[in-house]
Amino acid sequence: MLSVEEFTQFIVECWEKTPTNHFFSVNSSRIPSNLNVAGIFRVQSLEECLTSYSWNGKGFKENDTKLGHLQGRLQQSLNEKNLDLAASSFKEIYQWGGVRYKGNISGSWLCNSFQDRTLIDKITDSIDILKTGKNLDKFDGQNLIMNSGYTKVASLAAPRENPLIIYDGRVGAALGDLVAMAMQAKQKKMICSELCFPWGGARGKGNSRNPSTDKLKFPRLFGGHASHMKHARAMHNASKIVIRATECLGIRPREMEAALFMWGYDIRYKRGHESE
Repeated sequence: MLSVEEFTQFIVECWEKTPTNHFFSVNSSRIPSNLNVAGIFRVQSLEECLTSYSWNGKGFKENDTKLGHLQGRLQQSLNEKNLDLAASSFKEIYQWGGVRYKGNISGSWLCNSFQDRTLIDKITDSIDILKTGKNLDKFDGQNLIMNSGYTKVASLAAPRENPLIIYDGRVGAALGDLVAMAMQAKQKKMICSELCFPWGGARGKGNSRNPSTDKLKFPRLFGGHASHMKHARAMHNASKIVIRATECLGIRPREMEAALFMWGYDIRYKRGHESE
């Protein structure tokens, strides 16, 4: 059985060189032409993924600066119990992440939590739960939420000395793909439950981010029973692994998170599978 410790070491090794090249067909303007050759994005390590990071048309350094600003505002609001600043920071984080909050569960949750003045307490409570992994059932979609937008809020609300990574569909896809690679490299037939990372698809890309193999099935991140709790558990488990790996490498968790984000853009193309 592939253990957390073995997978963490595998991630460390993949920072400089992966067992096989990772590549996918680029069909999105979100990945600039200078980061791909003839429509193919190709890397040989996770470190190369970080170097090639792109979001909102900007590289890692610019986005990291923006996240630092958002983190400062959000944490100031929590420290000062400033409800208005917390709400505006929430909205700005969603905007940076390209996630809607109006007309959906995030918007309703924000509105209700703002009106009953529980927003700051709920954000603080969510951080404590995500760090310890205890009481994850509080992420029930009503008391606490967890989705592709709120994972960014939770990550930026966490203190820098005890970080949490942003866990979205691409990061989940990347981790699942790397688990499958680790199983093959280490000749394992099973994985421990902490390594069963949920993945999230992309609009119009079918199952191109599904890391499942014939022998290993990874669940979908969004939808289904207890999806908020499932997402929160994945964020907790992934954060622990990323923190351990980056401590070994002497880099920041945000850097590994960004590398995984780029890796997970498409993980089926290299296997010869067609999107469904």
